[in-house]
This record gives sequence, C-alpha cells and structure tokens, in this order.
Amino acid sequence: MVLSNQTCPLLLPAVNTKVLEMVALGVIGPVSLIGNILVIAVISRSNRVQWVTNLFVAHLAVVNLSVPFLSVPFYFYWSLKRSWLLGNVSCKLVYFAHHLDAGVSVCMLACIALDRYYVVVHPLTLHLRRSQTFQLIMFIWIFIIFISTPILYFYEVQVTTCGSVCIVNNSLSTWGWFLLVFSLSAFFLPLCILIFLYAIVIKTMLQRDINSKAQNFQSIQQRSTTDGSKGQQKFLGKVPKTKRKVIKMLIIQDLIFMVCWVPYFANEFSKTWSPTNYNRNALYLWLCFSNATINPMLYSVFNGNFRKGCRHLVNINISHPYTLKTLQRRHQIGINDSSHRASEDGGNDKNGIALRKCRRTSLLFARETNSRQHQTEARTENNLEEDQKHFVKMFQASSAASVDAWT
Repeated sequence: MVLSNQTCPLLLPAVNTKVLEMVALGVIGPVSLIGNILVIAVISRSNRVQWVTNLFVAHLAVVNLSVPFLSVPFYFYWSLKRSWLLGNVSCKLVYFAHHLDAGVSVCMLACIALDRYYVVVHPLTLHLRRSQTFQLIMFIWIFIIFISTPILYFYEVQVTTCGSVCIVNNSLSTWGWFLLVFSLSAFFLPLCILIFLYAIVIKTMLQRDINSKAQNFQSIQQRSTTDGSKGQQKFLGKVPKTKRKVIKMLIIQDLIFMVCWVPYFANEFSKTWSPTNYNRNALYLWLCFSNATINPMLYSVFNGNFRKGCRHLVNINISHPYTLKTLQRRHQIGINDSSHRASEDGGNDKNGIALRKCRRTSLLFARETNSRQHQTEARTENNLEEDQKHFVKMFQASSAASVDAWT
C-alpha cells in the first residue's frame, strides 16, 4: 500500500531533505558514539566508579549508545536510498531502542535528582548503598524493557511516496492507549518527579544563602557549641561551590533533555489524534538523537576532571591520576574541601600509595639498622667486659707466679 503525499511521515523541503538528513546524521552518529564511550571509559577508570551519581551517569551513557549503534545507521541508509534496511525486523528494533532510550534516560536523571535531593536537603541522613543502587538500576532497566515491548507489535515498514518508511500501523486502535500508558508511566511521571526534586533543591539552596547572610559565623559557632552538634554548623552553612556547579550542570542537562524529548511525544500524540499530521516528524527525531551528543559535551564544559580523564585516556604518559569530583556524591554539606580532598586523594592516589610504601620500607630499614646498632653496641660492651675480666685473671695469675718465683 502506497500512502499519499499528505500522509508522508517525514515531510521536509524536497531540495534540501537529503542534504540536511545526511549532515545531521553524519554529525550525530560519530559524536554520540565517541562522547558516550569516553564517559563510560572515564568513569570506569576513575577512582569514583562506586559513587552513586557516577553509576547513574554511566548507565545514562550506556543507553545513549543505542543512538549511534541502532538509530543513526538505519536512518542514514533511509536518507540515502529512501528504503528501510532489513525490513520489519530493523524497524521494530530501532523504535524499541528509541523508546527504551527515552524511558531509561529520564529515570536515570530522576535518580540523579533524588541523590542530589538527599545530599543538599538531608545531608545527615543515610543514603543509598551500592547494592541498593544496583537494585534500583536493574529495576529501571527491567521495567522500561517490559513496558516498551509492545513497540515490537505496533511498528512496521510501509511504502509511501517518500519511500518505504518505518511507522506505526494506523489500523491498530490500541496504539493510542499504549502511547498514553507509556508516556505517563515511563516518561512524564519520572520527569515530574525530577522537576519537583530540583525545585526543592533550589529552594533549599536559596534559603541557606539567606540564613548564612543573616547569621554570622560566631552565632553559628555558638549555636553549634551549645547544641553539641558540629554537623548543625555544616547544615546551616552555604552549599559549597563544587556542589553548586554539579547541580547547575545537572539542571542544564535536564532542561536540554526536556527540549529534545517533550516535542517528540507531543508530536506522537498529535499524530495519534490526527493521522494526517506528519509534518516535521524528522525534526523531532533528530532532536531526540542529538540529546545523546549533548550530554558528553556538557560534562566536558562543566567538569574539569572529566577533561582530565579524557586527556589521561588519550595520553598514557600522564602520570597524575584523576577523580570525578564534580560528578561524585558526598554525604555531608559544608565539609572542608581541602582536608576532604587531601584524605580522598591520599587514599586513592597511586603515587601516594607508592610514596607511603617507600616511607614504610625506609622506616622499617631505619628500625632494623638501629636495632642492629644496639645489638652490636651491646655485643661490644659484653666483649669489653669479658676482656677486662680475662685481663684481670691473667694479671692475677702472672702476679701470683711472680711472687712464687720471688719467694
């Protein structure tokens, strides 16, 4: 069945269609592939791989790799040949991965927002352990895979005036209900939780700024001494600049995510209510694909340690290790950054470990030499005492012999 021009699912200006599509996909594919692989490599090789925030960021990069591996190659072939490669199998797989990317990404961002909420609003409470974090991540993957499975049933390849295109089978009336359930449970609900948590975080940061300006350090110190709680002093202080920078980066990342993905779902609802409205469908797809390239760029702009980690991967001669401090999660607010950094770097720095080993060996060697010196001195003193006794005995014997001879 060939559809008419009004139902062409990827309608763009006829002259520039192929050029724009080839250029956009040619940029999105390599940049997203290299950027997300760098994110995974830097986090896996860093000393902060077990931190909660870094685990969520790593899984966000993993799911974004579906864009260069699955989405871009097939759409690039479609832009070149106006024919879908590998038929219905690739069509179903591409859109399954596309919705999986949307659901897992927004859930990982919501988990990062939850972690920032506990760090800023409730810094003295217990947080997620490593095992609980892995359980939450596995639950997200299983839930999104399960709810995205009906995509394999709805999408198929249809022949249009634009060529063979992978679109939804309009004859299936249950597609609208599935789109509603998927959008509300796997996309908009985590998105609303994300917005709510960051609103509380921003409100808490502003409130602490007001409290820190109204109260001087002496009053805070006096209150902390009277209450007997040193953590209260940290709780009333400003949020450190490092955490502010992290929250700023994450908020920008969430805003860009919403700009890239919300129009796509709005367009999907529009197509469901009016099947003839397919205009600019390709633009929304390219926006979704571009989100996979923007995340690594944000890390490189706002995170100096991520740039250091990338340089460490490229240049193996760099001996200084790196830590993802701006992507890490600390349990308390207001900790002395210098002492905390010194303790963390001293515990995780390979050169520091080697230096401590050298110091230990030198101390052990000095102790051994001192003990040997004491032993030799004791031996020499014993030998002197024995020589003196032996000399006295010989003198007494010689004197006795001389007396006998004289008499």
